[in-house]
Amino acid sequence: MTVEFVKNVGFRLFNKGKSMIMETASVGRPGATLTDKEILQYGIAVSIYLDGASGRGELSYRSTRITPAQAPHSLADDVAFKFTDDDGLRYWVNGNIKLSPPSTYLTIENQHAMDKREGMAHVHLRGPERFMTMSATSGFNSAIICTSSDARKSERSLRHQKFGSRLLKINGVSEFAAKVAEMSGAERYAVRDVVYSDVKVVTGDSDFPEKFASINGVGDLRDNTMEIIAHEHLDELIVASEAAALFTKPIQYWLERERRLQFVFGADVMGPIFCKDATLAKHVEVVT
Repeated sequence: MTVEFVKNVGFRLFNKGKSMIMETASVGRPGATLTDKEILQYGIAVSIYLDGASGRGELSYRSTRITPAQAPHSLADDVAFKFTDDDGLRYWVNGNIKLSPPSTYLTIENQHAMDKREGMAHVHLRGPERFMTMSATSGFNSAIICTSSDARKSERSLRHQKFGSRLLKINGVSEFAAKVAEMSGAERYAVRDVVYSDVKVVTGDSDFPEKFASINGVGDLRDNTMEIIAHEHLDELIVASEAAALFTKPIQYWLERERRLQFVFGADVMGPIFCKDATLAKHVEVVT
């Protein structure tokens, strides 16, 4: 277990091969609460500050919403669509599937796929007596597959321009994801539609605000606070942040209508993961 200070970013917490970055944290007074509107306003204010510190540029922050912590129990239609190029099509139809760390999209060569806010999250936790709001970067122990929830003809040309001239349909995407999870050794997986909001916020109920106040007390951050959190609470915070970090994107991407497949591992994912099996190819249908 270690803690690394990253200049102009925050503290990166490590424990048992997993990590996340805590950038800001604030704890409310006992009995104080925030409305959803106030939570979003706070998230916007912190986002603007972090935008300046990181140099990634500001968004308009005119379109914002809170992302539900939990995904729906099932998809209304158990399919997904993949816009790709000729090379990508050959891989998919042969059952050769690539899972990528979310951080790939911070620096990916395809500018249309780049998202400088991939992995960022604002997490508002409501405790029995007080609240805590933190800004973090997480998802390091996940790998993802990016698909679309539909491929309506009126929007295909835009997505073809961004991602390639070929279109695939993944039938039975839930079963497909389960197979990939088993083959890749993932501990769990999710298939979920991305929420589009310029501020990436998730809320939840937790006793962590009280624990943080007990560990750190009132006032400035103590020297050993981050070490204790890394050792005792890292897994909880990673899970709490996932909906905002991995299933929320700025509104500028909404026409992608992304349906994201997430695979969670027991340690940070350091590079792409490949799965190849004929049973995966059976789910793939070539549309164009």
